[in-house]
Amino acid sequence: SVLVLHRAVQGNRGHQFAFVGVLLGLTFLGHVAPAILIGGLVALHTTWRAIQAARRRHWVEVRRTLARFAVVVILALIVSAPYLQSIVGHYRLEVVHLHPTFWVYPEMEVANIGRFLTERLSRTLVVPAVVGLAALLASRTARVSGAYVLGWMGLAFLFVAYSYIWQIQVVREVIWP
Repeated sequence: SVLVLHRAVQGNRGHQFAFVGVLLGLTFLGHVAPAILIGGLVALHTTWRAIQAARRRHWVEVRRTLARFAVVVILALIVSAPYLQSIVGHYRLEVVHLHPTFWVYPEMEVANIGRFLTERLSRTLVVPAVVGLAALLASRTARVSGAYVLGWMGLAFLFVAYSYIWQIQVVREVIWP
């Protein structure tokens, strides 16, 4: 899905964005988490592109960007309709069994954050990953790819931060959605 989004951005053709919407819907049918990340990338791209066009006062480009975003969202909703029908129609967007949502992977518990970070940052794969990321960001030809990698990492970081904040709030008996 990310590759198709990249191709759609590079080709700048409407039908390519339609394909992004179809794949986003299929991804949602498979699992919600990657669909949220990919949907977040689409939203980040749309926001960035619309702001850039608005700064240049290219209002036609702003409308085209927002229309393509609408196509992605509408097609994703249509393709994922079988799953959405049960979530919206049957369950009315309410979680019936809350207990599973309180489970946290033991290594990701707030109490283990120090050990988690120490173990993850001390692994030998961190250095090549940082070098690869730096090379990607420094490359003029891979600028768009670097933006996707940073966008993906940023969204993943936000979800991890949300998880930790949620855990802290649960301890204080303030439940977030």
